[in-house]
Amino acid sequence: MPVRDIKTAWMLTLKQIKGAAIALFAGVGMVQLMLNSGVNGSGMESMLTEMASAAAKISGSAYPLFATMIGMLGSFMSGSATVSNILFMSFQFETASILGLPQILVLSMQGIGAAVGNMICVTT
Repeated sequence: MPVRDIKTAWMLTLKQIKGAAIALFAGVGMVQLMLNSGVNGSGMESMLTEMASAAAKISGSAYPLFATMIGMLGSFMSGSATVSNILFMSFQFETASILGLPQILVLSMQGIGAAVGNMICVTT
């Protein structure tokens, strides 16, 4: 393949993935911030642990139903099941651990909700 055609192919590819890449990088950055927020001078838990504790108190054993809705909302708003899973899988795992629920069940419900939300989201 001529060098000029390779350059054109790369430019077209980068143009097509630009929007998705911005969303993924921002999502991954936010998750890392939330995961590592427990390393602080105040002795507070991480943001994910605090949110998971609150969700566990509110929902109790009905949490798997909420897990599906969280996954659905995440992909509906972001337009991507991948972004929804990146943003909420750690939260879902932590909440399941607090409630003593099988983590695989809750994470599966997140994935199912993300897939459903992705089917009904409005994409451009």
